[in-house]
Amino acid sequence: MEKDNKFDNFESLHNSYCELEKKFTQKCQQAAELERRLEQYNNESGTNVQTSPQTTAEQFYEQHPLARNFKERIDEAMSNPEVQATSDAIKACYINCLESDYRTPQQMAEDEQFLQQYIVNDRKVRDMILQQMLAQTADTRYPVTISGNGGNMSLAQPTRPKTLEEASVLAKNYFK
Repeated sequence: MEKDNKFDNFESLHNSYCELEKKFTQKCQQAAELERRLEQYNNESGTNVQTSPQTTAEQFYEQHPLARNFKERIDEAMSNPEVQATSDAIKACYINCLESDYRTPQQMAEDEQFLQQYIVNDRKVRDMILQQMLAQTADTRYPVTISGNGGNMSLAQPTRPKTLEEASVLAKNYFK
């Protein structure tokens, strides 16, 4: 069986890995130093030399975390070479996304789906509206009615006719 391995044993593999790790650490340190120098140069000269678009996009998303909600649309717009050529292209794409999705409060109030999802079905909003309605009705005076304690009995004797003539007279007086 032929051996295709570059390393004769585990020790040589381990030594190579350690050497590779040292070189990688050095490269990372060099990259960090170059980025620090670039930032220092930008600050001193007042210019803004940019690194790769990937780095600026990552920095933009760090500075504007809400922009991540529009990442797919921003990336799609940024794929256009004409857009990439402009300065602050990613910021312009983000602003375009915000402007295209912006709705005035009046527009949101007229949107039935929005009202159902965020107003009617929201427990806090519903409780707040009920509290206001109850506060308004608390000051309202209702007419006094007989309470559940029972009524009072009349002290006067009811007038009951004894004959048909007396009933006729009472009815005529009643309808006068």
